[in-house]
Amino acid sequence: MAELELKLISSLDKVFWDGCETPHPVEEDVMLANERYAFQAAFRYEDGKDPMRVFGECVLEGMAGEVRQVESVPCRLAALPEQADVLRREPGWYPDVLEAPGAAVKVRPGQWGSLWITLRGGAPGEHEVRVTLKVGEVTRTARLRLRVLPAELPEQKLVFTQWLHWDCVAQRHGAEMFSPRFWELLESYVKTAADYGINMLLTPVFTPPLDTEVGGTRMPCQLVDVWADGEGGWRFGFDRLEKWIGLCRRNGISRFELSHLFTQWGAKATPAVWAEEDGVQKQIFGWHVPSDDPAYTAFLRAFLPALDGFLRKAGVAQRCVLHISDEPSESGMELYCRTAALVAEAMPGYPIMDAMSGYEIYRRSGIQIPVVALDAMDAFLKHGVRPLWGYYCWVQYKGVSNRFMSMPSLSVRILGVQAYLYRLEGFLHWGYNFYNSQLSRGSVDPYAVTDADGAFPAGDAFSVYPTEGGCTPSLRMAVFYEGLQDLRALELLESRAGRAAVEALIREELGKVTFQCWPRDPQRLLSLRRRVYGLLA
Repeated sequence: MAELELKLISSLDKVFWDGCETPHPVEEDVMLANERYAFQAAFRYEDGKDPMRVFGECVLEGMAGEVRQVESVPCRLAALPEQADVLRREPGWYPDVLEAPGAAVKVRPGQWGSLWITLRGGAPGEHEVRVTLKVGEVTRTARLRLRVLPAELPEQKLVFTQWLHWDCVAQRHGAEMFSPRFWELLESYVKTAADYGINMLLTPVFTPPLDTEVGGTRMPCQLVDVWADGEGGWRFGFDRLEKWIGLCRRNGISRFELSHLFTQWGAKATPAVWAEEDGVQKQIFGWHVPSDDPAYTAFLRAFLPALDGFLRKAGVAQRCVLHISDEPSESGMELYCRTAALVAEAMPGYPIMDAMSGYEIYRRSGIQIPVVALDAMDAFLKHGVRPLWGYYCWVQYKGVSNRFMSMPSLSVRILGVQAYLYRLEGFLHWGYNFYNSQLSRGSVDPYAVTDADGAFPAGDAFSVYPTEGGCTPSLRMAVFYEGLQDLRALELLESRAGRAAVEALIREELGKVTFQCWPRDPQRLLSLRRRVYGLLA
């Protein structure tokens, strides 16, 4: 006789095919009127006869929402040797993809699965949410009592950016760069980004010199047209950049980080720049041109004022930041400082923002916005640096929060509390959709290769998965958004009770919280959330 188990559990749980180590049942909870509340329905079906996959149907009643199936992907590099904050270390299948809503539920007899259920706000009052799963002739229903408070989360203040890799959109979908289909696909990626709290996007005025091996190239995605007159003069066209800004604006993206003007890890060379001369397109700058080459200096002195004029006309100049070089090194400090000074002089009034781990580089460079690795925060906090942004990538795998597939979801979500306590103004993550191998030596299928071909712990390189018409989010991206909501809830409580009261409440519920220290029990974070909402009620 067929059997079907169904239980509602926290969004902070991860359901593997062989189960969930420590599930946290959800029977009743509270949310705000405009909040996005997520939980999971874990299920297991066994008919004792047929081991083949079957399809089921899920019905959500009581409140409006969406149901997505959580699908697993192969995870080869699950954790690095000294990484401690993991659920599992072994290669295997890890839950991560949130499939598009509305599809039939795939059921694999004898294996656990889960559905990610999202309620997008509701009328104030008491609600009974019913989740019914039918597989064959067997039907099970689970219930959640949910109280919706009339209070609403304030608008997100934290600036959040993940790097959108244009070449990966074109390559993964087989779309020609800047073709009509490419722009349609790109818009799906932008819509998903905005829906999960991203409000700033990397803007490739030239092809970003990121994650590219020395001497290598990535597919050109240069938004600015350049014409050379052969005598050192330049003209620029901004039609594609204008189209990109319009696409972002209509989808909720209000800020723009202009792509790096020098190569990664030290500003030693120039980015790949293409120009038309005598009717022929050719690459005029790149790895073969040092960053301090007089020709590139002259080019920037012509280009940056023209770019400034366009951005002012477009009405976005006050919402743009510049990049020099990602993660400059101590050995290249002098060169980095010189390039930063050149850009600041040629395009005054625009803040310069770069990822960096060395306080001394920040101090000497004079840039306005350091984006600091979470494991290097102490020196910047000690000196009271403001504004202050944070970031992490694969290097930050010891003791700080991150978003690898092998990590507990709590380690993704806790950033919301950390951002509140340490007053972060922004957060950056490099891997929105990096579907390449390390240093972009080749393209990969993210459903099959989740570790940049063995380079980074699975999940570091991307937060969304490509679909036929665009992309779909990962479980990790949805959990990160919950952290953003935690931050907004704390800010709302602060507006009513004062900051001292909120910080005292966090200490009472979580104890000491730093970027390296927080309680690893998800129930304590959920308890803090309930206390915050209790006070808001």
